[in-house]
Amino acid sequence: MATTDRSHLQSLCPVCGSYTLDVCCQAELTHGIVFDLSENSLRVVSERLSDAEWDEASRVSCQQCGWHGMFSEVPIS
Repeated sequence: MATTDRSHLQSLCPVCGSYTLDVCCQAELTHGIVFDLSENSLRVVSERLSDAEWDEASRVSCQQCGWHGMFSEVPIS
């Protein structure tokens, strides 16, 4: 099993020190649709995803230990 070099990463979780957190943010997904007469149904023909943004009030959680809080609580130096 290969060891991941974390020397360039900073731990993020204030409880367990995990290097990875989930950030809840908003993005807009737009689908282009057509109505297919041969199948009598709508069909997605394209999709566009807008930029996702988060701020100090965004919710964050740690999959490792279950901690959850606000992005402002993440210890970033």
